[in-house]
Formats: sequence, C-alpha cells, structure tokens
Amino acid sequence: MNDGDPLNTINISQVQKIGDYQFEQLKTTDQIILNDKVYNVKLHEDGEFTVERQYTGISENLCRPFTAIKDFFGRMSTSGESATEERAEQMARIINDNSTIKLNQIKNKMGMTCFEGANRDVYIDQEGNGFKVSKNNLEGRDIGIANTSLRLNDIYSNPNFYGGKYAHLATNEVRRAVDASGTKMTISTFSVIKNAENLQFTKLDGGVVSNKPYEKIPESALQELKNAGFQAWDVKPDNFIKIKNETGGYDYLPIDAKFIGTYGRERHDSIRTNYVESQQLKTGDKYAFGEKFVDKYA
Repeated sequence: MNDGDPLNTINISQVQKIGDYQFEQLKTTDQIILNDKVYNVKLHEDGEFTVERQYTGISENLCRPFTAIKDFFGRMSTSGESATEERAEQMARIINDNSTIKLNQIKNKMGMTCFEGANRDVYIDQEGNGFKVSKNNLEGRDIGIANTSLRLNDIYSNPNFYGGKYAHLATNEVRRAVDASGTKMTISTFSVIKNAENLQFTKLDGGVVSNKPYEKIPESALQELKNAGFQAWDVKPDNFIKIKNETGGYDYLPIDAKFIGTYGRERHDSIRTNYVESQQLKTGDKYAFGEKFVDKYA
C-alpha cells in the first residue's frame, strides 16, 4: 500500500506472482483497464511501480474510499479468492513480466548493432529501436543515467530549439530491465531519428580518437541549445547527429544529455548544471576537451 492514499494505491513490489495479461495497453499508454475501471501506472525514481485508480467527477471522488474498498477488497464469487489478490496479480503480470526488458534478448537479437561508450553501451535493432544500458547500476547510478535521456525530450520539444520543429522526436523513455543473471536495472530507450546522419569520428575504448579525422559541431548549433535554456559541456561528435534542413545546411541535435545543464534560468541547481558550471570555471573553457570539437566559425 501507499502511505499517501492507502485505499487507492497498490505497490506492485509487494506482489510476487508474475504472468502475462493486457500488456498491449502499456505499449501505447501509461494506463490499464481492469473490469471497466481505469488505473494509472507510474514508475518512480527508485524503480518501483505504483498503480492508482483514476477517478472522474465530484461524486465519484467523494466516494473514493468506498469505491476503493469495493474495488480491491470486495470478495469475488469464486470461493477463497479476493478482488485484491486477483487484480493485484493481474497488474503484476502486466508490469513485472511484460514491461521489464530482458537485456539478453536485446543483445542476442538478430541484426542488433552495439556501440560502446564510456558510461553505457547503446544497442540499436534493425527496426530502429534503441536501448541505452548503463555499465554501472550500483547505488542507483543506472537510474540517474537513464533519467538524463528525459532531458533530450525537454530539449527537442522546447519551442526555442530550432523553433520547436523537432518536438516529435521527444520519444526517450525510462524502462525497467533485467540482465541474464536476473539483476534488475533501469535503462533508457529511444527511436532512431530518421534521415539523421552521424558525424565523422573514430572511437576507441569509449572515446573519440583525436589524431584521426573528426567532424566538429558548429557553435551556432550550440547556440540553439542556449536559446532553449541549456548549456552543453560534453561536446564531441559522437554526442550529436545532424539533419539536413530546409536551406540545404544541417541542424545539429544532441543524443546524449548526461552533461547538459540548464542555462539562464531562475532555477538551475541540478547536479548536471553544477557539474557543467564547475568544469567551465575550473578549465576556463566553455566546452569540454579544450573546445577542440567545436567549430567557432560556423
């Protein structure tokens, strides 16, 4: 149960049985429907799910305690079974089995491409589905890294980032996963951006090789980020893609936001923002790597 609303919330971590039921609903929405009742499914930062009944109308809200009791604690017609056990079991089946990504299935999938990074590996299948898997899930680091992908959604959908024309690309999600050993972790998923081009670079041991040809990111593109209220630090060619624009040139979009802080806002005290600002102060550079991956004349 949930201390905030004990009559209307079920904590899925308390349910042990796992199966398969109504997963198709969760592929397109964060809601599920059981016995004509609508429930909102939420993933919290600690990796736990809660399922809450959705209510509409004043009268229904006034009856919430009574409805919840009837909904979850009423006896079923089958002897020995309660509504709580059956419906919680159904919810557990949906979330714990079907909503949890099996990493071994991803890694062994035919046609899967893997890209190694310093902090996480990226897997992309032939359908354009991407999975970012942290190399370290100790002390919740996997959750923190996965959540950074949600900042990409904020950037793409910001009306001041290329006029908001890339808002439809804000498809990054945070998902639960389990590896071959059964260890649970949190990863992020994304959809490959159509018509996007990778920048030229050579990568070795998770880093860009600077003594081989590489492509720089125009500072005018980084200004688009600042216009939207974001300041990138980790500026290098493998953290960006480019898309041909209407004038025949290119727009540059970040695809990794671990070290993109906020800029020029009233509240910019996040860990990422503090890190960016501290590195700028420490090095005297606006961008990492001595700004060698930035084209200041474009």
